Amino acid sequence: WSFESGLRGGETRGIAGGGRSSASPSLQEMGNLISNAVLGTQIQPATPDPPPPAGGDAWSLAAKGLREIPRHPSGSLDRIRTVDLSQNALCDMPDTFATSLPLLTHLDVSRNSLSSLPASFSFPNLTTFVAAFNRLTQVPEALLQAPCVLEHLRIESNRLTSLPPALRTLPSLC
Repeated sequence: WSFESGLRGGETRGIAGGGRSSASPSLQEMGNLISNAVLGTQIQPATPDPPPPAGGDAWSLAAKGLREIPRHPSGSLDRIRTVDLSQNALCDMPDTFATSLPLLTHLDVSRNSLSSLPASFSFPNLTTFVAAFNRLTQVPEALLQAPCVLEHLRIESNRLTSLPPALRTLPSLC
């Protein structure tokens, strides 16, 4: 298994899990990986792995079986522009998630079990938001409030009961 962080120019680097023949990480290895990537802490596994590259601007935790996102990430995510949390078992998003990612432009939370998003769910630079195949009943108004640069929105296969009126006023939305 590996944790890859995308860099500018399409280059990727990662951390490879060590010592086990299984293709998936142990819970301890996964906890270490999340702690290193999100909290910026250095928990030393039995076989030390190199830290994530400092210049990475992508964070992919797709299909890792995650049930939750750490609630209090530190400033270690300040440079992240792309987050892929798709194909997990997420049921909710922490209220602090949006404030921890000031440069976020692309967020994919598709194929989870999200039934709602925080009311304050807003990202000033977000151009792509993918939340298809969840259990969402509404889209937070804050996501669509000015200044909104959202260009791509995928919310199909949810349980939406209505759409925010602001959705009609976004000229850049595809």
